[in-house]
Amino acid sequence: MYKRVAVTLMIFSLGILVSLYLARKYTQPLHDVVKAAKHVAAGDLTKTIEVEGEDEIAELTRSFNEMVEKLRQHRELEERLREAERLSAVGKLASGIAHEIRNPLNFMNLSIDHIRTRLESGRPEGAAEVLALMSNIKAEIHRLNGMIENFLTVGKPLALNKSDVDLVTLIREVVGLARQKAVEQGITIEVSEATPIPRLQADPVQIKTCLMNVVLNAIQAMPAGGRLRITTQHCAEARSEGQAPEPHGTVEVTISDTGSGISEEDLNRIFNPYFTTKKLGIGLGLAITKKIVEEHRGRIDVRSRPHEGTDVVISLPVERVAVAA
Repeated sequence: MYKRVAVTLMIFSLGILVSLYLARKYTQPLHDVVKAAKHVAAGDLTKTIEVEGEDEIAELTRSFNEMVEKLRQHRELEERLREAERLSAVGKLASGIAHEIRNPLNFMNLSIDHIRTRLESGRPEGAAEVLALMSNIKAEIHRLNGMIENFLTVGKPLALNKSDVDLVTLIREVVGLARQKAVEQGITIEVSEATPIPRLQADPVQIKTCLMNVVLNAIQAMPAGGRLRITTQHCAEARSEGQAPEPHGTVEVTISDTGSGISEEDLNRIFNPYFTTKKLGIGLGLAITKKIVEEHRGRIDVRSRPHEGTDVVISLPVERVAVAA
């Protein structure tokens, strides 16, 4: 009997030893793989497992380590690509800012040349034109400062400085600033008011920025010439279904060009910040324009026909009816 018990204990002990051996050889490595996999799932790609032997478990561990290494390489590649994209975006942004600032600087340079010519000629009849050019230069410097402010505050709420605004006068000022560029490209500008236009309570600097952005876009869309038409009208009712009418109606400014038009795909993205189809430009013009219009409780719509032209409609609410002179 003692002999049978001894044999049983020996077999039991041997079973324990075999179990411990198997646990050390197979179970523990599997636990190590599971633990390392959890680290990988959490984003930690620094964990690898020591490989021992040449059996199936060792092969599994080796494959796991190779997978982690490939994931690490892929992450490093993604980081390098993101850095390259950031550098590219910075370069594009710098190029666009330079382009946007160059426009008013070119205008000011041209105006200074005209002033110099008038002064050198000594003709007294040129004094009025010199004063007008100097006034335009001052206005462009002011607009340039506003443009820089827009770059710095994009994404932040606008601080509007509202006053009594004659929209027709603002449109004429914008056309006066853009006319030289239009003439150089063979573009005819037509301005009309379909109805008497009431004055608005608005920020004149911001509204002028809106109009200038759209007008310059229209001119840039017609490098080989064309027609730019600006029509203003007072609408007593809302333009779209489901939109509550303003008590005193709205003023609509429609800026139409005969340029290349905008594709349907791009039409859905034109108001996105930094979206642009131009080689030069940063894609903030229309995004800023939309923001300014909406801060005035207005709306902006774009209709376009590829290869035929584009209509931009800016609608602003009238707070009280007082027709501009």
